Amino acid sequence: MFHPTSSSSAAAASQKKSKVQLQGLGATQEVMDSWVNATLKTAQSLDPASYLPDLYWKHKTRPDGRIFSQARPTSVAVSVLQKNAIGSAIVTMKSSPVVMDGADESSDDINTNATQSTLVLAGVTADVGQPSSRAGDLRVTLVPSNPALESWLQRLLVACLDLDQLGIVPGKAAFGLDVTVAILNFDGNLRDSCLLAAVAALTDTMLPAIVVHDGRVFTLPDNDSVRKVPQSLKSFPSKKLVLGRIPISLSMGSIHISCKMDSDDNISDGEMDCTIERKHYWLVDPAKEEESVCEGGISVVVNGLNPEQILSLDYTGRVSTTSTDVALALRMAQGRVEEFLPLLTPSTS
Repeated sequence: MFHPTSSSSAAAASQKKSKVQLQGLGATQEVMDSWVNATLKTAQSLDPASYLPDLYWKHKTRPDGRIFSQARPTSVAVSVLQKNAIGSAIVTMKSSPVVMDGADESSDDINTNATQSTLVLAGVTADVGQPSSRAGDLRVTLVPSNPALESWLQRLLVACLDLDQLGIVPGKAAFGLDVTVAILNFDGNLRDSCLLAAVAALTDTMLPAIVVHDGRVFTLPDNDSVRKVPQSLKSFPSKKLVLGRIPISLSMGSIHISCKMDSDDNISDGEMDCTIERKHYWLVDPAKEEESVCEGGISVVVNGLNPEQILSLDYTGRVSTTSTDVALALRMAQGRVEEFLPLLTPSTS
């Protein structure tokens, strides 16, 4: 028997099947796009030098949006460990995400690597021991271990601290300070972040109140307990640790970039009437991705209490540097003091 509605039913079924197929194709395309993006990001992470220099000129900026002479926003919080340390600080150097041309701010097209931060925690603990002289001692431990950076921190911090203030009984008892610096997240420039965290923790340090009895030293919970100690015993109230110098560092990375120059020696976006020229630049506060393509680096440490005083100057790299480069680093380190000193000595801001 003939049913006039059968042809319309077949057409509807065919249309529904086509929609399902289109949805399937759309889902497949979305999966393919996601796979291509993941593959591209993986390739870029394995060989940053193949795309980073070009990215600087394409967007007229660094991958995280900074100009070459700009450091990342840096914050310092002190007294973050109330029970397990006599002084502590956490430092955050945070990058900002960059939205590439034509990308949706809510999509994965944002440079997610730039959203990472360098996060460093430092804590100071104290024990009492017999010193080799009247002075106490200071030891730096880096977690995870980095002997070269650990030694650099140790030299700087010991040189900035009058160890005599750690003495209790001359030649018999003194405080030994342990500065533990833990790298919680790494996105470049460990020197600046680790030094800043260690210095902030030391400026936050309060040496505990103590009492000496029968040649033994006992710590007291607070200064109120000192008032209850018999006068026949030696007792000392808690006191703030004082740094004679405030070391503040600035690190820069050296990079050569091949760029197209027009006849007026301006950066060119076109292909006509231009030549390729390799130019040298310094990247202040390089992120991890940038450090992987830098040809060298310079770190300058100045005294925050007297910025004209240089405490340390280090350069490593495959290419030589000049006195002009060193002078530039010194000037920028002195400018860094204006930013960091109020964070380390709030009472003087």
